Amino acid sequence: MQNQKDKTPPLFPDLDNIHARYIIQLEKRIETLKDLCRELNPYEPLTEEQILILARFDITDTNDPFKMTNLLLMQLEDAITELKNLKE
Repeated sequence: MQNQKDKTPPLFPDLDNIHARYIIQLEKRIETLKDLCRELNPYEPLTEEQILILARFDITDTNDPFKMTNLLLMQLEDAITELKNLKE
């Protein structure tokens, strides 16, 4: 018989894997926000899909184009900054 080491599970889960998955989620979030910025004209009626996507980002006040655009751009900027910091 081979001498096997005790393979107890680690105290913490695979943090590198969690980190990598979070980065992937953040990249997807950035792409979705960029797509919204490209497609959305806040002065025209929004599609039902656009309203649902905005709601996923907690942007529910779509009556004020300036406020909606600002919230969208702030979230995009925050996500890009967070991604940059995570990759450093």
